[in-house]
Amino acid sequence: MHSASQLPNFLIIGAVKAGTSSIYRYLKTHPEIYMSPVKEPRYFVFPGIRPHLIGPDGKPLNDFMRFVWRLEDYRRLFAGRTVEKAAGEASPQYLYSETAPGAIRELIPDARLIAILRDPADRAFSNFCHTRRDGNEPLPDFAAALEAEDARIAAGCWFNQYRNRGYYSRQLKRYLEIFPREQMLILLYDDLVSDCDRLLAQICAFLGVDDTFKFDTSVRFNVTVGMPRSVAFRKFLHSSGPAKRLLRALLPDSLRLALYRRFSALNMGPKPVFEPSVRKELVSAFRQDILELEKLIDRDLSAWLRC
Repeated sequence: MHSASQLPNFLIIGAVKAGTSSIYRYLKTHPEIYMSPVKEPRYFVFPGIRPHLIGPDGKPLNDFMRFVWRLEDYRRLFAGRTVEKAAGEASPQYLYSETAPGAIRELIPDARLIAILRDPADRAFSNFCHTRRDGNEPLPDFAAALEAEDARIAAGCWFNQYRNRGYYSRQLKRYLEIFPREQMLILLYDDLVSDCDRLLAQICAFLGVDDTFKFDTSVRFNVTVGMPRSVAFRKFLHSSGPAKRLLRALLPDSLRLALYRRFSALNMGPKPVFEPSVRKELVSAFRQDILELEKLIDRDLSAWLRC
């Protein structure tokens, strides 16, 4: 296959915790769509640059393997494409990156871009719960994590940004300054929840593939339903170390899956509470950006302003 075809012609650019995992999984089942086997390659965040990332504690993260930063590796993700009309990937970090729009424009200027936006206060809290669940947020209190955010950003922490990633208007404007509006499809998480089939049909029409295809939307993916009682045990369940390899060799897949689900459920505790006072603070911080976003996308977002 010619190297030019080993690039996506569409990108799901964000937002984090706004349904991008579900959309990626659904689109992957469409016969005319090829999705990158790596859901979040994140190539355009650090294209050609090996990332050196800082964690919330100020210590370096050995996290660069989660980024596909070499162009040859990025092209390789699309080498399996054959007759599919559309090829894409989903890296929600692109929406927040100040450099991603220019990097995308330089390499794939005709790319179609899909953004899905969620109430920024709810999104911030969901993001906090997700990072706590995965053991990547040392602070147990959402208000404390918000208070620490500016200092973390100043120290170079690229993850653990909750409030900062909710200013959608300014983020979208970076794209609209260099991409024609017709190359962008801006959706709302509310639409994914209320009428998922219609939203997927919109995406298919935007990509020029069969928009009558019937997706199985009975499962939602990457939903944070609670907090692990033991982060260490959760990491073991998700690991691929020697003990897990031994179990894989000794037990049939059906039994391993049943045990995984059973132990995951036993380890799951309640989800943190989103304190009304914290939500009120966030809504106040996002108010002006939400009002600007309403004009930008011509949608009523008044529900996002309710405390």
